[in-house]
Amino acid sequence: MVNAYSVLSYLAKQQKDFRKASGLIQQAIEIARSGKDTLPLADATNSLGNIYKDMALFSQAIDTYFEALSLWELKGDSTGISIAYGSIGLMYYL
Repeated sequence: MVNAYSVLSYLAKQQKDFRKASGLIQQAIEIARSGKDTLPLADATNSLGNIYKDMALFSQAIDTYFEALSLWELKGDSTGISIAYGSIGLMYYL
């Protein structure tokens, strides 16, 4: 379910419907929170940060990327950690 909502969110984002994309990814986050694995939650949270970035809501994006970073750190996911640090760095640059 998390992946389905993430894909629908991605499609809405491609159509520049950021409000719809945000709502769909929020649903993915809620579903991911009910599971035991934090990786889907980290991925969905990072996607929310990307939506905030595209909406030029940089402060919210940074907060969201830090949340995803902490989730990826719990699992020791070096790829996710790298993604988060790159996204956070980009936000500070912008």
